[in-house]
Amino acid sequence: MQSQVIPHGYVTAHQTARHLGLTLDGARQLVRRGRPKRSGGTPDQPRYAGPDAAARQTSKAT
Repeated sequence: MQSQVIPHGYVTAHQTARHLGLTLDGARQLVRRGRPKRSGGTPDQPRYAGPDAAARQTSKAT
């Protein structure tokens, strides 16, 4: 796998899963449901906006 340089403010699927305390498959299920939305990357290596992933954690806690 190639090393990625992720722009500031974006996170990968792996980082999103780790941040939310989910498995990678669990994070992908959330993406299929529309939260968080993809914000760039490629189909194989999507990126998500960091604040969008953080907002999901906040809404999960309430």
